[in-house]
Formats: sequence, C-alpha cells, structure tokens
Amino acid sequence: MGPILAFIAILGLYLLGNAIYYVTLHPLANIPGPKICGITRIPYWLASLKGEDVKWMKSLHDRYGPVVRFGPTDVSYTASEAWNDIHGPKVTEKAQEFSVQPVNGVPSMLTTNTENHTRVRRLFSPAFSERALKQQEPLFKKYSELLMYKISEIGNDGAKPVEMTQLLNFTTFDVMAELCFGHPLNLLAQNEYSPWVRSIFESLKMLPIASMINYYPILNAIFTRFEPKSVTQQRVTHCKHSEDRVNHRLENGSDQPDVWNLVMSAKEGKGLTLQEMHSNAELFMLAGSETTGM
Repeated sequence: MGPILAFIAILGLYLLGNAIYYVTLHPLANIPGPKICGITRIPYWLASLKGEDVKWMKSLHDRYGPVVRFGPTDVSYTASEAWNDIHGPKVTEKAQEFSVQPVNGVPSMLTTNTENHTRVRRLFSPAFSERALKQQEPLFKKYSELLMYKISEIGNDGAKPVEMTQLLNFTTFDVMAELCFGHPLNLLAQNEYSPWVRSIFESLKMLPIASMINYYPILNAIFTRFEPKSVTQQRVTHCKHSEDRVNHRLENGSDQPDVWNLVMSAKEGKGLTLQEMHSNAELFMLAGSETTGM
C-alpha cells in the first residue's frame, strides 16, 4: 500500500499545485471568469455534452463582460475586433486537438494543416465561384420549387402546421448530394430521411464527446486502443457510404455543374487525390446540409 499511497499523495500535490498556478500565476489568471474554469475545462465540456455550450458561454459574457476565461488556456471574446487581432496577417498553425479527423485518415479542408489548407482551398475554389453558382442556379430553383410544393401539400395550403426544419434539411441534403455525388437522395420528394442521413444526425450528437476525447492526448490514446467495435464499424460504414457515392460519380461521369465537374475541369483540379475527394465530399455534405437547414 505504501507505493500506492505515495503515488496518490504526489498526484494530489501535483493537481493542487497546478490549480494554484492556473488561478494565480498563469498569464490568463487576471482574465475574468469562474475560478473553476481557470482550473479545469470540465464546466465547458458539461455544457457542450448537454448541447448548451453557446447558451452557457453567453451567460458567462453576460456576467463577466466581453472577455471571459472559460478554460485553463481558453478565452472567449465578443468584440469583432478580436478576430483580426487573433487571426490577422500572421498565419499560425491550426491546433490539431480541436479537429476530429476523417475516418480514412486523410485530412479534409477543415482539419488539414495551414499549408495544405491553402492548396486544397485553391483546388476547390472553381466549385464555389460566382460562375459556378450561376451554373448551379437551375438546381437551386428546382429544389426551391419542390420545397414550396411540399410546404403547401403537407400544410394543406396553410390549414396544418409544417415542420420546417425537417423540410429544410431534406432540401439541403438533396442539393448537396447532387453537388457532391451527382444524384439526389430524394428526401424531399419522399418526405423522410434515408438510413444514411439518419446516421449522420446520430454522428453529430457524438461530436462533443469526440471533441473532448481528441482534446486530451491520454483520452485519445485510451479510446483509440479500446474503441468499441460497434462505434468503429459505424464510422467506417458512414465513411464508406460517401466514398462509394463519390467513386460511382467519378466512374460514371456527369454533364451537370456539380463539384467534381467544376473542380476537375480546372487544370489545378488534377492535384486532388481520390482520398482527398472522399474526405472533402463528406465535409461538404455536412457543412452544406444539416447546419444550413437548421
């Protein structure tokens, strides 16, 4: 028992010393915020796991002002000028502990390092230019008209309430599927989610947990070693679904102004690897669908 007690005592002294340092001597010690947040990020993680992180952060700003310390090394600003001061002319490397990497191990535009981000962003720029939007306008118009029809049909011309969030999600998923995969998911026409899209919503609920695990190297190492097979299989299945759709689109071609026609028609587009296409197609589907619908 002697070595165990000694270890516990040393660990306790270390944690106590660490806590005292963070609330008294750390460079952020004078920034307003709850003292407990200066010691640990647990209050933030608890709010995040409950889906109330934004509400919680606002309550901190309401109480402490425009600058708040919400973690030992984390500060939140409400002033817009802070953006330029933090992300100004000097380009700094992304902190990878905030990024959940794609299953295939190839970073997307969102999770890659600063140097590679510039290259990938340049490669995809033809797909999101003003010229591209004009070419895609008939697609947007088609789904806008179908959305209005479904609102009228489901709402019985205003006699019944309509779940607009769901219809907007159907619309944006269908639009992004055509842009990323070359064909729609037909969610709006059928007025229901497909199993794959339902799995996306389930995956999104896990993001706070994934972010917390990824933030702490020891948790990341433990989870990587002991990740449940069911969780691993779910992630692999979801990723493979996107990969198969991208592969099918590339093999069969399309004359529509989707992402891949616009990117590959440009000389720079040849610089994308297939794995980068897979990772970014999954990113575009999420960024352009569920968050837009909400």
